[in-house]
Amino acid sequence: MAAARIDVASQKMAAEKADLLVAVVESSNDAIITKNSDGTITSWNRGAEVLYGYSAADAVGRNISLIVPPELRHELPDILGGIKRGDRIDHYETVGLRKDGTTWSSGRGNVLFYPGRRRQSRHRRYPWK
Repeated sequence: MAAARIDVASQKMAAEKADLLVAVVESSNDAIITKNSDGTITSWNRGAEVLYGYSAADAVGRNISLIVPPELRHELPDILGGIKRGDRIDHYETVGLRKDGTTWSSGRGNVLFYPGRRRQSRHRRYPWK
């Protein structure tokens, strides 16, 4: 019986931690986007909506190339391949494409992309330049 109480308590703590992380992501002014290893956007927070101009409903399920300027899309296969292999991609200037067609540059390493659910998820920086 004690083991069952510990398991329930552990599950409750894990759920509370997950809820806290969701609240942090949702309330962040920073654009936080996740995608799977084939480049499909899996989550999109309010900060991403403001920065890119797409609602989460418009972006989730679409390919990450949605927010990559056309002249840089040729880099995506190498980058996605590296992410699939578990390569770490660090600190590159990031350029993004907004819904209205304008671009922005954030400087070095300010946008993080996560490869989606992985057993050992490590953050990835997306180098577009």
